[in-house]
Amino acid sequence: MNPTPPIPPNDEPPPVKNLEFKAALLLVVMVLLVVGSAAYVMFARGVFEPTQRLVLIADDSEGVVV
Repeated sequence: MNPTPPIPPNDEPPPVKNLEFKAALLLVVMVLLVVGSAAYVMFARGVFEPTQRLVLIADDSEGVVV
């Protein structure tokens, strides 16, 4: 077996190409995931369904069960 030579402590790893682009792309993907999951939860809870408000008016509350 050929052991790999140890990396000298003074050598720095090579710089990552397009680091700013990759970081921005990661942020955009994360924002899209958060917004998409929030939209899915709102859709699943029925936020986008049309609703009607019904107001009942009575002289007294006789026979009303809450």
